[in-house]
Amino acid sequence: MASAAQVKSAGHPRCLLIGGGITASLISYFLHKICPSMPIEVWEKDATVGGRMMTFRSESTQCTADVGAQYITTVPTEHNSSQKIYSALIDAGILIPLTKTIVGDRKQHNAINYVAAKGMSSIVEHFLTNSGTKTFCNRHVKRVRPASHTIEVHYNEGISDNFEIVVFTIPLPEVYKIYEKAETLLQNKIEYSSRYALAAFYKNQNLNDQFNWCAKYINTNPCIRFICLDTKKRESTVSGTSIVVHTSVSFSKMNQSTDPTAVKDKILTNLNGLMPGLPPADDSTLVNWEYSQVIQAYDCNGAFILNEFPLLIAGGDSFAMSKFDGCLNSASVLSKIISDSVQSVSANI
Repeated sequence: MASAAQVKSAGHPRCLLIGGGITASLISYFLHKICPSMPIEVWEKDATVGGRMMTFRSESTQCTADVGAQYITTVPTEHNSSQKIYSALIDAGILIPLTKTIVGDRKQHNAINYVAAKGMSSIVEHFLTNSGTKTFCNRHVKRVRPASHTIEVHYNEGISDNFEIVVFTIPLPEVYKIYEKAETLLQNKIEYSSRYALAAFYKNQNLNDQFNWCAKYINTNPCIRFICLDTKKRESTVSGTSIVVHTSVSFSKMNQSTDPTAVKDKILTNLNGLMPGLPPADDSTLVNWEYSQVIQAYDCNGAFILNEFPLLIAGGDSFAMSKFDGCLNSASVLSKIISDSVQSVSANI
C-alpha cells in the first residue's frame, strides 16, 4: 500500500511536462478535463512555446512567419475521431481551411488542409491557456532522476524540483542527454531528418499577388525543398510579406558545421534564383531544425513508460505519426496512462 507521501496534496500529484510544443499542450488540455485538480507545469527551454509549431515575429517589420510546421493535414477518418479538437480550433477562429494553391503537394485522397490564421504557435497557446497550466519558458532541464516516491528534475544552473509524474515530449536524442537509461530502454530505434528554415520579411510590401500559389515543393534545387508565402497562406491582412523556406535534408547535412551567416546567405541566393525579382529582405531569421521530422517512429502506439513508479513516460511524434493527428493520438494515450496511474495510487492510500 502506498503511503500518503506518495501522492501530493491528498491525491493530487504534481505533473511536469518537459517541452512546450503541441503534444504537451494537448496533454495539459486533456488532463485538465480528466483530473482538474492536478497541478500541471510545462517547462520549455526556449523563450516561447510552440516547439516545432514555432511562429517567429520580426520586431522590425511587425510580420510573423511559421518557421516549423506549415499546415495541418487530416483525412476524414482521423478527423471524425478527434472532431471535438478540430471543432474547438475552428470555432475559436484559430484554424481556417487552406484555400490557396500548393504546387507539388502530395495530398492524400479526401484529405483536408488547415492553416493557423495567427500562426501555428497559436494552437499550442490555445490549449495551454484553456487548461490553466503553469508554463515556464527558459527552463532547460539538465537531468532527471527517479527516486523512491518522486522524480528529481534538475534545470538551468544548479536548481532542482520534485514531481510525482514527469512526461518527456521532446525529441528522444534530447531525452537521452538528461535521462541516460532511456537510450538503453529504447535502443535508439527512432530516426529524424534535419532541415534549416529561413524566414524573410518584407516591410510594407505586398508580394503575394506576384505569384499564383501560396506554397511550392521544389524538386530541382540542391538547397531548397519548400517555399511558402506565409502571409498569403494564412490570408493575413498585414501590410508586409513573410516568405518561409525549408531546405533539403541533404543541404542540412552538408552544412551542419557551416557558419549560420554563410548558411543564410546560401539560402537567400537560391531563393532569389527561384523567385527572380524579389527585393532585398528587410529582416530574416534562420532556424536549424536538428530534429525536424520523425522518419522512423518507435512502434508503441504513442507512449513509452520509462519508469512505472514514480511515473516517468515519453511521448510525442517520436512514438506516432509526425503530424498533428499523431501528436493528438499520443497526447490522448499519455493522458489516459497518467489518469489511470493517479487513480490506481489514490485508491491504495
